[in-house]
Amino acid sequence: MTMRTRTWLLCSCGHRGAIVESENDQPYSASWSSNDLLDLENKGQYRGSDALFLATRPSCPKCGATLTPENIVQI
Repeated sequence: MTMRTRTWLLCSCGHRGAIVESENDQPYSASWSSNDLLDLENKGQYRGSDALFLATRPSCPKCGATLTPENIVQI
């Protein structure tokens, strides 16, 4: 079975999207993981130390702003 975790981000322009982390959590099978963006683009210029943001480079498709851990919101 695949476990999915969504990290929701809110841009200052009001657009909302998520980083979706997927991983195989089925016992006795090959492990794998992947990261995808939901309603976001991967054109950001994040330079911090958060591995998830470095890997996905989230940006807002509406205004083009780079999204960072400071943009995380609780849904």
